[in-house]
Amino acid sequence: MNSTLHPLDSPLSPIYCRECVRTHFIILDTAYHGNSSSVIQLSPYKFNSKGGEGKCDAVHILPVPDVFRYTAPLSNSQTSKGTIQQRSERIVRESGDYMEKFIKDIGMDQKKKCRHNLFPKNLLSGFICESILSCGGQVELPENYLSTIYSKVRNVGGICIADEVQVGMARVGSPTSFWGYQTQNVHPDIVTIGKPIANGFPLGAVLATKSISDSFIKYNQSFHQRQRSSSVEYCEHPFFFTNNQEHSTFAKNRGTGFHSSNGLSVAVAIEVFRILREEKLQQNVIEVGQFLKALLLNLQQDFSELIGDVRGAGLFLGIEFIKDRKTLEPATTECKLVASMMKDLGVIMGVDGPYNNVLKLKPPLCFSTDDCKFLVSRLREVIQSIERRRRSASKL
Repeated sequence: MNSTLHPLDSPLSPIYCRECVRTHFIILDTAYHGNSSSVIQLSPYKFNSKGGEGKCDAVHILPVPDVFRYTAPLSNSQTSKGTIQQRSERIVRESGDYMEKFIKDIGMDQKKKCRHNLFPKNLLSGFICESILSCGGQVELPENYLSTIYSKVRNVGGICIADEVQVGMARVGSPTSFWGYQTQNVHPDIVTIGKPIANGFPLGAVLATKSISDSFIKYNQSFHQRQRSSSVEYCEHPFFFTNNQEHSTFAKNRGTGFHSSNGLSVAVAIEVFRILREEKLQQNVIEVGQFLKALLLNLQQDFSELIGDVRGAGLFLGIEFIKDRKTLEPATTECKLVASMMKDLGVIMGVDGPYNNVLKLKPPLCFSTDDCKFLVSRLREVIQSIERRRRSASKL
C-alpha cells in the first residue's frame, strides 16, 4: 500500500466481515496502532487522550504487562515483590486468567451457534499487539506472554495480529529474529509492516495466512464488483529476506495484499532489503544494541535515584525516570527536561509511556558504537546537571 496510513487498515475489513458478524477486538492499554479513523478505535493512546472519543463497546483493553511497575488485574497482590522472573511468570499467568474471565463474561463462545448456522454478534475478531510496546514506554513483553494470549484468542476462534511497524525490520537485535514477534516464539495470523519497509517512503505491507489472504481477496472482489472497479492485487511472495528457516517457511505460506501499489514504492522496498542484507545491518543492531544497553545500564548505576529502569532490545530501548525507588513515582518533569536539554545538544529524543517519563531510543540501524558513546556522554552531562539542580532545590 503506497500510503502513510497504517497497514492495519487493509486487513480490518475482512476481519470484521469474517463469518459476517465478528466485531470485538482485544488490545493492550496505551497501545497506538495508527492515526486513521478505524485504527484509532484500537488505540487507547489516542482515544483515551485529550480530545479522544473514548473506547467503543466492541473494544476490550488488557493491562500493560510491565514487569517494572505491573499491577495485577485479578488480585491485590504486589507483583513488584520477587525476582524479575517471578514477576514475569505471575504477569503471564494472571493475564491469561484475565483473558479467560473476559471471554467468559461477554459470552464469546465461538462454538455456540444460533439459527441459520450463524454466530451471535458478540464474537471475537482478534487480538492485536506490538511485540515490544512503544507508546506504552518501550516495554518488553514477558517470556511466553504472546503464546499464552494467542492460545486463549485462538481457542475462541479469534485471530492474532502482530504490529511490526516500529519493532520489525531487524530492529530487535537478535540473530534469529528479523521481526519482533519471533522473540516470543509465536506465529501471528497477520503481520503489519509500515514506514521502515521503505525507509520512510510511503509504503505499507501486510503478511497473512493463506486462509486470511483468500478471505481478503474474496472480500475485496465482492466490494469492487459492486463498485465496478478493482485496486487490490495479491502477491504470494512478500518483500523480505531472512536467514531463519522457520520464518522462511512462514513466508512461503503467507501472502501480501497491496492497495493501489506502484512500481516506485516496491522498488524502494526492494532496495531497503538489499541494503539491510549487504550492509549486514541486522548484525550491526545486535552488536551496537548490546553495547548501547550496557552503557545505559552503567548510567543507571551512577544515577540510580533518577533512572528507575533501562529496558528494550536491540536498537529499541527505553529509560524510565522516577523520583523514588520505593514508590516508583514517575519523574515526568525531569524526563521531559532531559529530552529538551538533549535537543539543545543536537540529539533529538522522544518521551512516552503512560506517565510521560520514559525516554525512547530508536536510532537508525546504521548507528555505530561511536554514536553510542556520543549519545551517552551527552545524557550523562544532562543528567548530572539535573541532579545538581535537584540537590540545590532540596537545600532551599
